[in-house]
Amino acid sequence: MTHDFIKQLRTRMTDAERLLWYHLRAHRLLDQKFRRQQPIGPYIADFVHFGSRVIVEADGGQHNESSRDARRDAWFEAQGFRVLRFWNHDILTSTDAVLEQILAAVTFPTDSLPPLPNPSPARGEGLASDRHDAGICFPSPHAGEGGASAPGEGDSSAKDPGKQSPRNSPTLPHSTDVLALLHPAPDSKLVVGFSGGLDSTVLLHALATHPSIRGRGLRAVHVHHGLQADADAWAAHCEAVCAQWDIRIDIARIQVDLHAGRGMEAAARAARLDAFRTLLNADEVLALAHHRDDQAETVLLRLLRGAGGDGLAAIRRRSRLGSLHLWRPLFDVPRSVLRRYADAHELRWIEDPSNESVTYDRNFLRHRVLPLLRERWPQADRSLARSAALLAEQAQLLDVEVAVSLKSLQLADDALSIPGLLALPRAQRARVLRVWLRQMTGLAPGGRWLATLERDLLRARSDGEARVVWASRLLQRWRDGLHARISAPAWPNDWSATWDGQSALQLPDRSRLELLGVDGFDATMTVRARRGGERIRLPGRGHSHELKHVLQDRGVPPWSRIRMPLLFAVDGELLAAGDAIVAARLDAWLRENDARLRWLDNDQETLPVSE
Repeated sequence: MTHDFIKQLRTRMTDAERLLWYHLRAHRLLDQKFRRQQPIGPYIADFVHFGSRVIVEADGGQHNESSRDARRDAWFEAQGFRVLRFWNHDILTSTDAVLEQILAAVTFPTDSLPPLPNPSPARGEGLASDRHDAGICFPSPHAGEGGASAPGEGDSSAKDPGKQSPRNSPTLPHSTDVLALLHPAPDSKLVVGFSGGLDSTVLLHALATHPSIRGRGLRAVHVHHGLQADADAWAAHCEAVCAQWDIRIDIARIQVDLHAGRGMEAAARAARLDAFRTLLNADEVLALAHHRDDQAETVLLRLLRGAGGDGLAAIRRRSRLGSLHLWRPLFDVPRSVLRRYADAHELRWIEDPSNESVTYDRNFLRHRVLPLLRERWPQADRSLARSAALLAEQAQLLDVEVAVSLKSLQLADDALSIPGLLALPRAQRARVLRVWLRQMTGLAPGGRWLATLERDLLRARSDGEARVVWASRLLQRWRDGLHARISAPAWPNDWSATWDGQSALQLPDRSRLELLGVDGFDATMTVRARRGGERIRLPGRGHSHELKHVLQDRGVPPWSRIRMPLLFAVDGELLAAGDAIVAARLDAWLRENDARLRWLDNDQETLPVSE
């Protein structure tokens, strides 16, 4: 490519390219500038930052969907570049957002920068001043197996038999290279879901070599499913790796419910999420190693299962599943890049033999279907990921509308108004329920399950006993509300305990009863569950009432009634039911001593006993 041809390209820049260049040339990152219209091997890139191997391409129409661009991008990525493509329209109308994405890709620590491969012999702008190894050339995009070019086509190993070929030599030798491809890290403590496989091993290693991430807090969690004969050995491997890297690791041993009718993969995922919820603190973010190949598999899998727009949006870079905040930093990185990184660092990882079995749907797509698609459409993974990203954007816009509907429908965090739900159009009602359940459980139900919910609960009698289970929640209709509660263990029928109030009393369902503001009761009390027929005299009343009627008047749901602790005096008088229904006798004593009764679950939140 002649210098005159490059110069001609620069004079014919589009309005979007000129606007982007105006902003990019003001940034000098890693002591280097962005370069425009740069020849790299057989191609010309719109804008390049060589220090971090980032290429920015501006596209005017359907150009970036062409197989030609797919080949270009695949070749660039094979050399360790990250390619960012933007529509001209987006550059002109959302310039700040575009710049934010570009700059986020290049602002990473400058220690241990790798040598850069040599862009083509250069008369291009600024190439002489860039830091790169002029002794390494790019292989031809038409190279044969192994990636080596034919002699005379830039293959330096052909001239020097002792020199390693570019494709066989690591193109990502330092952790900063992988971090340059990652989405910017959240400003929180990180917990890596560490299976010990290739993907999570690379993620943990890359994050562990980042000083600021380690400084904020980094640890790992390995979930021991017990489904494989080598599960103990895998847990031991993860512990050994973390000990070598000086990273704290927690091993969560779980039981996967294989009889829930969801299939082994779905059941294992639900169990993993429950384990993560238990082990993560409120100030921690869960980092998972899903990558671009995973996204392509997920899109195809859900498409074949008849998923709608939400399902086809597939994996999201950042998401919140109930109390869990999830971050998937390898979202845009192909698995091949992770493998080169692992080989360069001589990392050790586990190969799960079940990943090779095409009995499982995902493995069938991975080993049989996707390789065939890539033969015909080399850009298949990138196109599937792009489609998922576009659907995710649309889903986010719809979720804004759903949030308004949810707010008006919620009777409580775990209850929705059934008349309000039935007043919505069917499609909107389904979306509201999906979002609501996903927020609580991390899993969004499909159409078949929602049809069951509609039939058995939403359109059932208000006093019906029907129940539907979704993930960790038991859904039940009561009065005009749809309630999604966590099922608690039942109390033994004959359970009772004495309690002096000096310390918290642990109850059979893992909730507890506390007396606050005073050292203890004047006399020992008895605590037990309801047995029926109890009566209580409330403050300001001259006679007692059946507890059953009081609970109904206060709007206490049936499932709370059966696990509500009853507090009795030595003489057998009922003094309290939970902490919200207190007899006149105990109420006067609490006021006199400036004390109060509190009933707590194991998450430190006051249990709902009234509405």
